[in-house]
Amino acid sequence: MNKPLIARLCLVTAVLCPMTVAIANPLQAGSHGGDRVSDLLFEYRYLNDEDPERTASPIQLLLQSRDADLDQTIDQPGGLPPIRLVRYLPRARLDQQVVPVQDPTAGVALQISIEGPNLSYARWLIASDPARNRMTSYIAIWRYMSVIDQRQREELFNQFKVELTRPPKVLISRIGRDAVRELAASEGAVKTFEDLGCTVRVLKYWPHYSRDKEKNTTYSASDKRSNPAVEVEIQWRDNTDRRLLFARFPEYNVKQTDAMPFRVILDCPPDTPNPLPDFALVTVGKTGHEVWTRYHDQITSRSVLPDDKVDIPDSPYTFHIARFVPQAELVESYHPVGQDEDGVAALQIETMDVLGTPSTLWLRHGQAQTIETAKGPLELIFGRPRAGSAVMHGGRSENTVPTEDP
Repeated sequence: MNKPLIARLCLVTAVLCPMTVAIANPLQAGSHGGDRVSDLLFEYRYLNDEDPERTASPIQLLLQSRDADLDQTIDQPGGLPPIRLVRYLPRARLDQQVVPVQDPTAGVALQISIEGPNLSYARWLIASDPARNRMTSYIAIWRYMSVIDQRQREELFNQFKVELTRPPKVLISRIGRDAVRELAASEGAVKTFEDLGCTVRVLKYWPHYSRDKEKNTTYSASDKRSNPAVEVEIQWRDNTDRRLLFARFPEYNVKQTDAMPFRVILDCPPDTPNPLPDFALVTVGKTGHEVWTRYHDQITSRSVLPDDKVDIPDSPYTFHIARFVPQAELVESYHPVGQDEDGVAALQIETMDVLGTPSTLWLRHGQAQTIETAKGPLELIFGRPRAGSAVMHGGRSENTVPTEDP
C-alpha cells in the first residue's frame, strides 16, 4: 500500500450521538420583505470541470419553519436536464435502509445494535463511505473498516495501536477523487504535489489552540494536544488561499474555501482527559469480523460473530453486529418530526442518473453529497449562502472559530 490504511479507510466525519441520528435544527424562520424566503440556497457543481464553480439558486419557501412540497426546477447549462426540488423538511429524522446488490464493487455494510437498560438503537455503517463509517456518542466511539486479507489486517492493526501517538500531518485531496497526499504538520514544512497541481505550506501549528479575545491574538495554551490546529497556505495556479484547520472539527472552514477544489484536513489525534472506549469493527475478506478496543491505553482484538455481545466499559450498555451485507447499497430518507423533537433540515431533490433515469435523494442541511451523472460527478448541497457560489442572493456566511479557552 502506498499510503496509510487509516488515512485511506478512516477519513471520517463524526455523526454525533448514536442514541439519536438527528441534531438540533440549525434554521430559523425568517423573511426578506416578501412572500418568499430566499436566504437558503441550493448549490451544485461538476467536479470534473477544469475550474469547478458552484452555481447557487434561492430555495423558494414561504416559511423555513414549515414543511413544504416544492415544484422548483434548477436549470443547468448546455442542455442538461434540470434539477427539481421536491420537498423541504425543516425538522426531520434520518431513516436508513441497506439493500443487497449484485455489484462486486459495492461496499460492505454492517449494522450495529446498541442495547441497554433504557433503550436500544441500530445504525448502519458503510466501510467505504467516509461520511458513514463512524459514529460517536457519550459512551463510546465506533469505526467500521474493511480489508482484503490478513496482510492488510496486520498493517491496519499496527496503525491502530500507534495512531494516538503518531506525529500530526496535513492530508490533501482533490474533491471528488480518492488520492490523498500528506505533509508533516510542522511550521515551515512545504511540498508541491504534482498530481494535484498545488503547493501546500504549513504556516503555524498549535497543539492547544486558544485565542485572546481582548488582544485578538492566538497562542498555544499548553503543549498537550487538547485542541490541535494548523494554518496552511495553498497555492494553485494563480490563486493563494489560507485555511485554519482543526483536528476536532474537520469540516470547519470548508464553507469559506470553495474557491479551490481541494479538501484539506488536519490529522492529529487530540489528547482527551477522559477518553471514551474506542471500538474498531473490521471485516476481513468479506467473511470474518473482528472488534478492536482501545480504552485507558489498553488495546485488545478478538474475532466476533453476529449476535456476540460486546460490553461497553463503564457503561450498562452492550453492542453487537446485527446484520452484515457484503455487497450493499445504502438508501437514506427523512421523515418529519414534531416541534418538541430534535431534527435536522432536509431537502429532497430529483436528478438524472448516468442512464438518464430520474432519481430522487435527500440532502441534509450543510452536508455535501456527490452523485454520478452522465456528465460526471455532481456535488450537491443546500444551506445558507457560502463563499464560492456563482450566484449569491443576499446573506453572509458566518465565521466562528472553534476555540478552547484556557
